[in-house]
Amino acid sequence: MSVNLPQETNNMFSFLQHSLEKSKEHDNVLQVLIDEFREMHTEVKETASEVKILAKEIRDENRLLPAEIDDLYNAVVHKSILLAKVNNSEDDDNFTKIVGKYRRLIWSKLKKKFGVSKYIHVKRIDFKPTMEFIQTFNPEDYL
Repeated sequence: MSVNLPQETNNMFSFLQHSLEKSKEHDNVLQVLIDEFREMHTEVKETASEVKILAKEIRDENRLLPAEIDDLYNAVVHKSILLAKVNNSEDDDNFTKIVGKYRRLIWSKLKKKFGVSKYIHVKRIDFKPTMEFIQTFNPEDYL
């Protein structure tokens, strides 16, 4: 048995040495994988940021939907009639002309405020502020 012991010890050292080398190889492979994953993670985050910026630009620059254009138009019609009723009687012969004057005033101030030549060119991002502008429009602010 004493003759086998040195050979078993040599085999054991050889086995441990081999295991250690394999472990180092695995460590190196794992380190390469970690580095690659970190790089991919960074690239994905950068791409996601770019996509968010582009999506915001597209959303902000898009024009209004037809339904939103109709909502704007109807809001101006309603507001101009309401303003005309406050200051004049519906029985007045000039009532229609007065409504038209208020309507033109609202449109002109709205287009100037939002930097568009036609109300249908209002940007999507400006829809809510435009509706608020119409609802809170007071002609006395522009006298």
